[in-house]
Amino acid sequence: SGGASIYSKPDAYALAFGGFRDFPKEVDFLHKLYESISEKKRTKKQGGGKKLRTLLELGCGPAWHSIEHAKKVLREDNSIATTTTRSNTKNLSKNNDSGIVSVALDVNREMVSYAIERASDERAVLDVVDVVLGDMRDLSTHLPEKYLKSEGYFDCATLLLGTATHLLTYEAATRTFREAFKCLREDGIFVVEVEHPMTTLFS
Repeated sequence: SGGASIYSKPDAYALAFGGFRDFPKEVDFLHKLYESISEKKRTKKQGGGKKLRTLLELGCGPAWHSIEHAKKVLREDNSIATTTTRSNTKNLSKNNDSGIVSVALDVNREMVSYAIERASDERAVLDVVDVVLGDMRDLSTHLPEKYLKSEGYFDCATLLLGTATHLLTYEAATRTFREAFKCLREDGIFVVEVEHPMTTLFS
């Protein structure tokens, strides 16, 4: 019993909260947002905005966004590969040290197991998605060391689907935000989704 029990029943959670969302479209939005912001920061000499390669999904649940992001990156890499010589495309999907483009983190063991199953079902993304059991308030402890680089590893960190409502104190919120920013590259972005108060009050 209790409000947290839904997270220990991932199938039920996915039915309740996944059916009305367009995850490919939401991931497209994250990519466009990153490119737009990075373009504003770059000079004309440097060219257009950078492509979003690495995503950290905090409170990932079934890892919907992480898996869709990985699929998008692989599609783009394959598209580039068709117009480039084989010798120049060996490491297209390995623009970071480990080759991982999506890291999905959640504190609930059942949900993490479910997310791993989903990534395994999507065989094409299995090698580029890492699902991690851990607390988003303490990423320095719970993320594998290969993602804790001084220059940052991730282009984008997210806190979506109302997950921010689990940060019940000022300290928990500030710790999570600081931990997320420490994981970002210089041009990285942190995207937080919250419900509009009207939805909460009158739904």
